[in-house]
Amino acid sequence: MSGVVFVASLLILWIINFYVVVSQDRLSSDLKVVQSNIKKLQSGEFIVQQNKLLLFQSRLKKYNKVRDASFSKTEFLKTLVTGLPEDLSFKTVKLSSDSRVVINAVAFYQDSIYQFYNHLKDSYSNVELSSIVTKYGSDNVPVNSFKVSFRRI
Repeated sequence: MSGVVFVASLLILWIINFYVVVSQDRLSSDLKVVQSNIKKLQSGEFIVQQNKLLLFQSRLKKYNKVRDASFSKTEFLKTLVTGLPEDLSFKTVKLSSDSRVVINAVAFYQDSIYQFYNHLKDSYSNVELSSIVTKYGSDNVPVNSFKVSFRRI
């Protein structure tokens, strides 16, 4: 009987010892993680990572300001070229983050410029036509360049 009590006591001591050793290993690994984090903080690596994160967040905010979820460039271009006179072509189309659009274009006929201008007035706000300049090519064909700007919303 005393042998059974002795074996049971040893088994209980072994279980307690095992639990203490496992807990000690867990504490040791947690301590190493904390020490590693302290070293990162002291070395400035953490600050560099924080600065990179802040830079990324600021770029993301800028992108979200420029990107308007309700604005589809494809739909915008379809609306823009619907009814476009055949002699009119775009040199540049600039979209800004404040919903402003500036187009530099050329047309053979001034009537085409005004037709395009009226088309834009029907679809957009604050439409402004400016800088209409007529130049003649070597074959005496007039080419009218112009600038138009408007808000897309």
